[in-house]
Amino acid sequence: MLLFLIWSASFVFFAGLILLGRDIYFRRKVSVEKTNQTLLYPEEKEKTISGPSSPTGHSLPQSIINSDEDILDRGDWVRRLTSHVYSDRHAGQFNVLTINTKTDHHFMPQGVLEKLSLTYTNSEKLKIIPYDVFVFRKGYLIRLGDGGYLNWCFDGKFDRLDNQVAFHEIV
Repeated sequence: MLLFLIWSASFVFFAGLILLGRDIYFRRKVSVEKTNQTLLYPEEKEKTISGPSSPTGHSLPQSIINSDEDILDRGDWVRRLTSHVYSDRHAGQFNVLTINTKTDHHFMPQGVLEKLSLTYTNSEKLKIIPYDVFVFRKGYLIRLGDGGYLNWCFDGKFDRLDNQVAFHEIV
């Protein structure tokens, strides 16, 4: 009975977050279409980086961004990348999400410090798979597509219920 009550409370909590997140997502989408800008929330513009460097000018090491497909599968590459950005680059002070951009998802971050766009290359299968890495203070994610480390990985302070993750400020 207690387990059922805990499960019910979790379900209600995450259902509320979904409705709140959906409202924020649609409001943001409308404001983006009207202004023709990418906005995270009204007072902050997104910092988009194409490639392995950051807004601070520090590049990710080649040893981290190389696909190393002969010794490392794609899921391990995603985990290595996420771990490096979370632990080494930002000393565990902020949440980090690495996600395959072709996977359907709704992501509503607040306080984005960095966004990196990288690709995993598999020359044997002739595939190039795009990923975004976000470093942010808090936010909410609903993954609609397939899961697993092939498609997403995250670290920080969060509550997760299956395909939904609520990220909280670490500090």
